[in-house]
Amino acid sequence: MVFKGVFIALLFILYVQMIGKSYIFVAYAESFSDNVFGGVFDAVIFGSKVKIPRDGCVRSEVFRVSVISPGSFGTVVFMGNLYTPYPVYVKIYRSDDSLIDSEIINRSGFFNIVFRVYPSSYYIEVCSPDKESIVSGIIQIYSYNDPYFTLKTYRYHEAYPTGVSDYGVYYDSDKGSFVSYSYRADKALGIAILYNFYSKFNYDPISFQLNSIVVPGEDYRNTLMVQLVVAIANISSTESHDRLLVSYTSAIFNVSSLCIYSLEQDSLYGNGDLVGGVRANPWCPAGYGYIYQGYREFNVDKSSYPLIIAQLIEVQDNKINFGLGIYGLLDFQYVDTVVFRKLRNLSISVNGELSSIQPHILEYVMAGPHSLKHIVEPEELNVTMALYTYRGDIWTLPISAWSLGRLTYEMVSNVGLYNYGFGYAEYIVGSYDQVMLWRLQDPDQAIYPGIYILMLGASEPRYYLSTEIGSLSNVIEVDRYERYVLTNKSTEEFGPLKIVRLEYRYERFYSFRVLTINGTEVPQEYIEGYIDRRGEHVSPGWLHIDPSNIASIYINGVEVKPRRIDVGEGLINIEVPLAVLRVQIKDLFGLPIPWGSVSVECRGKVFDSSVTDLYGWTEIMVPLDQECTIRKPDYGLFTQIAIASLSIAVASLIYLLRFRGGKTK
Repeated sequence: MVFKGVFIALLFILYVQMIGKSYIFVAYAESFSDNVFGGVFDAVIFGSKVKIPRDGCVRSEVFRVSVISPGSFGTVVFMGNLYTPYPVYVKIYRSDDSLIDSEIINRSGFFNIVFRVYPSSYYIEVCSPDKESIVSGIIQIYSYNDPYFTLKTYRYHEAYPTGVSDYGVYYDSDKGSFVSYSYRADKALGIAILYNFYSKFNYDPISFQLNSIVVPGEDYRNTLMVQLVVAIANISSTESHDRLLVSYTSAIFNVSSLCIYSLEQDSLYGNGDLVGGVRANPWCPAGYGYIYQGYREFNVDKSSYPLIIAQLIEVQDNKINFGLGIYGLLDFQYVDTVVFRKLRNLSISVNGELSSIQPHILEYVMAGPHSLKHIVEPEELNVTMALYTYRGDIWTLPISAWSLGRLTYEMVSNVGLYNYGFGYAEYIVGSYDQVMLWRLQDPDQAIYPGIYILMLGASEPRYYLSTEIGSLSNVIEVDRYERYVLTNKSTEEFGPLKIVRLEYRYERFYSFRVLTINGTEVPQEYIEGYIDRRGEHVSPGWLHIDPSNIASIYINGVEVKPRRIDVGEGLINIEVPLAVLRVQIKDLFGLPIPWGSVSVECRGKVFDSSVTDLYGWTEIMVPLDQECTIRKPDYGLFTQIAIASLSIAVASLIYLLRFRGGKTK
């Protein structure tokens, strides 16, 4: 690029507005030239007071379009205000040099070009047909509410702020079109649960940005972009990387006028400062060129993972409150309050409706660290993110949410959507995915932003974002044989969050089958219970112990030690030192005892009992690991009949002898 002179000035501000992506580009030049200097933000754009030669043109690549969903093209509004002393043409080209549209600007004026975009690079060209001219101004680009589109600079690919964003638009599959909506909110809350993060470059932080558009009343001339940014960086060696640097920044920009970014020097006050150094356009009033920033940083141990980060932006008439908490590390507190001297009736605005004003979005995104090193590429990442709004005196989810952001310049690459559910999204290392996360059927659904901390068994805590406290039941069924049962529940307030700690006990369902050494099943009515090695009583059904640790079984009051335990799917086979003996019971005279009651007594307790058959046979269970006694009747039925018969015969004989003796006498 050849420069012919030196001119150090703010060249131009291009506020690229598209539902899929947004950049704020600021470029600087060192000369008037037929070419345009690309600036520090990796995009070639027009600058203020760019010299257009007579019968000449200046061209620059403005943006690139990537279509995420095949066939999902969109309509773009390309509009701006150009200041020129002589008429110029504004032309829009695709990369194949095909002309899309053009407009003539007579001296100073507004242009508005609407056209259909396809996957391509797009160029803007300004031509001066008659006289040499100097052109300056602002150009805005935004789509007809089509979040499938994104703008890319030509230098980076697959790099976006990603998270949960409300564009004020959702895709209605029934209608086959996008539907826009708008609302005002008093509070916006972003929640991130960071399980793990490590970047390729050890000191590159990742940031979590809660970005909102705030307007005073209906006055869009003072549209503010408000940010609360939390940055997290590895600060130790690559080998251990066990410490983190956590910092937060509260920031306010004016994005509504030609003096973009700029705030008046005495327009507000807070815990931070109005920072100068933002170059205003030459026609801006004196005193512009300030943005508001507050900043703080601290170190934490990486052993503190996972980090639960809560970021809050709250508006109250002429105040903006910034709330921040990192659960377990930093109690939730209002870290900054900004008071405006002139603006009133502030509110967070989401507006996806088409108008001459840029659509207002609300986003909670994961991005790179800062504008000078604006992209980060994680090697390790696992984070869950959610976004809530407070409107109408209730907390609720955005009406619809998308996985990409656009209000911030910083980006992340190598980040993919792992899965998503109603109310949150989870991101890990992977390929980028741009989708609509959810759409509320009932926009006024009241919820309480909460986090479940689950202690499942003896495992590490597992964290879940939930939109309904109490949606997890006391019993979590895994399958027909496995479940978790709630044993303890505690709740604590953490700023606008409700943290619920649920401790669950792991259980498996088992039925028991007790077998003797010869394979005979012991009737269940004989079994009184099981004792594990800790002395805990165990019953068949849902167990939270290891069934292989069963130490003994009580059978009819007698303790028996198991020989072998086989644990199957829902069934435990226990072999015990018992034997089923088939015996014939005889009396003292060697005669079988039919229908006799027989019992086995062990240590004074009856272990088993049975009744013999007609021939004196029976089966009875006998413990083999202890001394027991078989109790049986001394005389069986046959002996008793024989004795009875003998007694009758003897009695009859005595009677006869006595009778006959009488006769003799």
